[in-house]
Amino acid sequence: VSVTVRTSVDLYRATGDRKYADKAAELARIILDSQERRIPDWTVPLTGFFYTSPAKDRILHYCHRGREQELILALAALANELPKHPDWMKWYSAVALHSQYLKTIAEYTEPYAVLPASIYTGDDYLQVPANRREAFRQQVLNGIPLGAGHYLRLFPVWLDYRGHFGTILPQALALAGAAQLRGDLEAAQLSERQLEWVAGRNPFAQSTMYGEGYDFAPQYTPSSGNMVGSLPVGIETRGNNDVPYWPVQATWTYKEVWVHPVACWVWLMANLNGPVVVEGRAGAAVEFMTTPGGNSVLVKPEATSGRFRVTLPQGHYLIRENGIDLHRTLLSGVTYDLDLRPGRAVDFQLSQATSKAGEVTITVTARGEGKHRFAVRTENLRLGENVRELTLRPGTAGTVTWKASVDAQDTPWVAVIIPDDDMSQRKDVIGSIARR
Repeated sequence: VSVTVRTSVDLYRATGDRKYADKAAELARIILDSQERRIPDWTVPLTGFFYTSPAKDRILHYCHRGREQELILALAALANELPKHPDWMKWYSAVALHSQYLKTIAEYTEPYAVLPASIYTGDDYLQVPANRREAFRQQVLNGIPLGAGHYLRLFPVWLDYRGHFGTILPQALALAGAAQLRGDLEAAQLSERQLEWVAGRNPFAQSTMYGEGYDFAPQYTPSSGNMVGSLPVGIETRGNNDVPYWPVQATWTYKEVWVHPVACWVWLMANLNGPVVVEGRAGAAVEFMTTPGGNSVLVKPEATSGRFRVTLPQGHYLIRENGIDLHRTLLSGVTYDLDLRPGRAVDFQLSQATSKAGEVTITVTARGEGKHRFAVRTENLRLGENVRELTLRPGTAGTVTWKASVDAQDTPWVAVIIPDDDMSQRKDVIGSIARR
């Protein structure tokens, strides 16, 4: 379904025929209905993961060739292409919740922050052949207990194929896609950590890519011989344990060269590598300073048009122009368009608070000059007026607030603030009032 959604979005982009957009939105509902949005009654509640279908009777996980990126990239493609669609907030919030899920489970593998495989249930072993069930069951039970018969496995539960690059790299692709949709630098950096794990930032201090880095080892390549740039299936576990294992012998499958880890590596590099491109208009020189206190780049616009263009590394930036300070998160591979002329640019931060009665307050604190319009889109929040206007004076912060109630109290809520109808400058905030 997710591949069909992305293909339909591509066809709509290429032809302009609305039927492709409508079909993509229709099929996307299957993805949305397959996501766990409720906060479960577990000891360690997690949400934002996916099931194999809207029936939600089996959690989605892979043991060899992962495809987790397809779900998120499909929803992100819809959100980028159809910003005014009635389901836009459902697509966006699904991506946001899944990226938060990935960032949460990565905490279990610090200091490496390699993405764990998935959540399994204590009876998943019943789905495999009888002669494999006991080993499958033991592997699940060696995961991290989450409560109510659920376990988080750091590595997939194996059958014949061992090695996890084919699962963590698709997860990293999903996270990188979410990072670009949300403007989330931390998510992009976590995606990069998966590349670092493969290239040597692992407990064995060994690069697993042949010919790259230090102490790389021969791989299992009986037909082709070792090839520079090749990747094996990946790091495995010993027996039914759930800790990394990387023995010296070059044998199948964990040290066997396959295409899909390299394909995912190249795809992920295309998303994460390359400069930030910032274009726009300004009335004076523009300074880009990395934060906290770092390098500074000064850009002078053209004298006649006021246009400027600069390439930068990704990061958090303080942008200064003629007394106006803007804070922006700039990600690799993205082109940004900034209008820094007087009265156009606005800088704002979001905060949220929840009262004991369950009322949510969302606050925008903004700086700039002139009149600005802030619109809010929400999922699982009910509020009155969606738009607030604010007239700003240089050097003085202004605030606007929304009061909202939560529709489903056992489900996280998501809000997106859009200034001056400029979707590229949107910011989101996520919260929950669940007592679990």
